[in-house]
Amino acid sequence: MNKLNKYFVSTILATMFAAGSVFAGETYSGFSIGIVGNNAEYDTKGKEIEGTGDGEVTPGQATQAVDFPSFFLEYTRGDVGGGVSMTFGAEFIPDKESIGSKSRTDTTDSSEDSSDSGTYTAKGEVKNAVSAYIEPGYMFNDYIGFYGKAGVSHVKVVSLEDIALGASSSEYGDQNVLGGMLGGGIKLITPWGLFTKLEYTETKFEKVVLKSTSGGQNEIHASPTMSAIRLNLGWNF
Repeated sequence: MNKLNKYFVSTILATMFAAGSVFAGETYSGFSIGIVGNNAEYDTKGKEIEGTGDGEVTPGQATQAVDFPSFFLEYTRGDVGGGVSMTFGAEFIPDKESIGSKSRTDTTDSSEDSSDSGTYTAKGEVKNAVSAYIEPGYMFNDYIGFYGKAGVSHVKVVSLEDIALGASSSEYGDQNVLGGMLGGGIKLITPWGLFTKLEYTETKFEKVVLKSTSGGQNEIHASPTMSAIRLNLGWNF
C-alpha cells in the first residue's frame, strides 16, 4: 500500500494548495446514497495453540490484497457555519472477502500419544460487514473540501481451515468482531447533486479467538487490520 499512500497524500496536498486561497463555502444538507470502490489490504497476525501433547504454539502472519465494492447512506449538515460540515453515515459490504491463508506442516514427536503429522492450512474470510461513521469536514468553497473520518465496524470472521487429519482433528467455529476505523479524505461536489470522495482509512479489529469444536481443543488467536484507499461516488437527494 506504500505507493497508494504516497499518491493519496500528494492528492490531498495538491487539493489544499489549489483551494487555499478561496473562501469557505456551505455544502449540501440532507441525505445521500452512493457506492465505494475499495482497494484494501488485510494484515493478520496471530498464533495457533495446540490443545494436546506439548501445547505447541505456532505463530503466523498473512497479508491479503482485495478489491471490493460497498454501499453507503449518509446524512450531512452543511449549514454548521464557517465552512464546517458534519456527516453521519452507514456502510454495507455485500460480499465476503478473504483475509489470507497460511499453511504449516506438523510432525508427531515423542511427547504425543497420537499421530498429528500432516499439512494444516488456516484460511479465513470476513462477511456481513457493516460500519457506522462520522465525518467532520471543512469546505474551502461550495465545491471542494476535506474531512476526517471515525467509526465502528462489525464483521463475521469465518474459519475455513483445511485439516490433514479430517474429522478426528480440530474444527474451528466463527466469531463476530468489532473494529475501530480512522481516516480522512477530500470531497468534490458538483452543482448537479453528484459528488466524489477520495479517502484513506485504517480499521483495527479486536482480537479474534477461535476454539476448535472437536479433537484436541486447539485455539487460534488473531489480530486483523485493514487499510484501504477508497473512491466514493454519491448522489444528494
